[in-house]
Amino acid sequence: MAPGSARGGATVHQVNAAPGQPIEAAAVSACLDRLPQVDLVAAVHAESSNGALNPLGALAALARSRQALFVVDAVASVGGHPIDFDEHDIDIAVIGAQKALAGPAGISAVAVSARAWAHIDAQPDFAPSSLSLAELKRNWLDRGRLALPGTPPALEFWALDAALDRVEAEGIELVIARHRQAAQASRAGLRALGVEPWIAADEAASALVTSVRAPEGIHANVLIADAAKLGVELLPGFGEIEGRIVRLDHTGLRASFDAVLANVTAFGAVLERREVKVDIGAAVRAVRDVYAI
Repeated sequence: MAPGSARGGATVHQVNAAPGQPIEAAAVSACLDRLPQVDLVAAVHAESSNGALNPLGALAALARSRQALFVVDAVASVGGHPIDFDEHDIDIAVIGAQKALAGPAGISAVAVSARAWAHIDAQPDFAPSSLSLAELKRNWLDRGRLALPGTPPALEFWALDAALDRVEAEGIELVIARHRQAAQASRAGLRALGVEPWIAADEAASALVTSVRAPEGIHANVLIADAAKLGVELLPGFGEIEGRIVRLDHTGLRASFDAVLANVTAFGAVLERREVKVDIGAAVRAVRDVYAI
């Protein structure tokens, strides 16, 4: 969010976490305390590139304490974590269907509060375009949504419709619970295997992916390549932690017993191949225990 805000002319004060870890609310609070005025607090809720879950409630409270708008990137958390827009006073939330909802990647949605609309209406309309919220409000929402703005991608909309039908049939609460269970089983399996998840605290870990540190002296990509030979797709980390972690994906339709068990046992197998002492049998039992199988 920060680069885009800066390009739009905003003065951005970025608070960084330790590499690959969730942000600490105390660090955000300290940053806010140094500023005479804060117009907007923006945060990513769940980060799929490392498995971190940022403290939405604490960040919402900090935004409220400064009467600032609260903007949330919830693309990787909607459907995987409960999000209470009213309780957290979220003014703008950007969501997508391609993660926990197991839908298409070509469509995104934006939820905008009445307070955010008032703020948008008060701004100079310096860049009207098909992506301008002010323009969308004037030419679509305020005119009764008689016609979609621009030319919609029909295939993406049909794919979205199918994904939402599937979510509605399962129930959003069960979709969220399925992701929570997959994360619990993945973390329990890794610990029984003999390794600790990259995000140590369970409450600070995303329900969509579980990251684990690659052993000292072994590049993560080597383990990922070994797992691919077993037919299991493990994923790399990005940025400062590239090469240091392996991500176990349990997003969307992969939030299931079969996928979690394959991830954990494949990771155990490739560690064992590299002469790392692990207990694959204990890991299997731990995953089965979480799923009560």
